[in-house]
Parts: sequence; structure tokens; C-alpha cells
Amino acid sequence: ASLNILVTKTQKARRALHRKHGRYPCDNEIAT
Repeated sequence: ASLNILVTKTQKARRALHRKHGRYPCDNEIAT
């Protein structure tokens, strides 16, 4: 469960980081 929460936070962080570039990293890329 904690792993899923960590992944969710990472997704939001990565999306916020790439938002200026207009790109959204794939879920597979984040999981890796």
C-alpha cells in the first residue's frame, strides 16, 4: 500500500516537473 502511495506522489511530482514541457511521463517509465 505504501508503495502505491509513493508511486502516486512520484507521478504528481514528475507530471508537475514535465508540465512546462507539455510532456507526461508514462506510468511504466515512472514505475521503472
